[in-house]
Amino acid sequence: MKKAVEELNRGVPTYWKARLLLADASHQGYKGFWAYTQSLSEEEIRFQSERKLKKGAAVKLEVFAIHQGQKHHLLLGGKVLSSVLLACGTLYGIDLEIKQMKAEDKAFIQQYLKDKKNMKLTYTSF
Repeated sequence: MKKAVEELNRGVPTYWKARLLLADASHQGYKGFWAYTQSLSEEEIRFQSERKLKKGAAVKLEVFAIHQGQKHHLLLGGKVLSSVLLACGTLYGIDLEIKQMKAEDKAFIQQYLKDKKNMKLTYTSF
């Protein structure tokens, strides 16, 4: 018998605009690339971007989240777990282990995951 997977660790689908921030040595700052989130959990975020990243690379991801009509700006720091070329041939699917985030960002993510878990969808038959 398989062990039950905890719901919150599995991640929930999201589609938020984000910006991938990579350290830029020439400008002593960060260079940004557009990205879109695919799924989110408390420990990991999956997103797609035009940039290929090496496994283990440290990056920052700025996420522009919307939940219950309110906008929230998340700034997540982490380490790349994997980066694979997607079927479209122009984007990479990237798994990022979340290492740094503010307490208010963590609270927002926990509330978002809780709300998604408790959401009840109703279907009608035609």
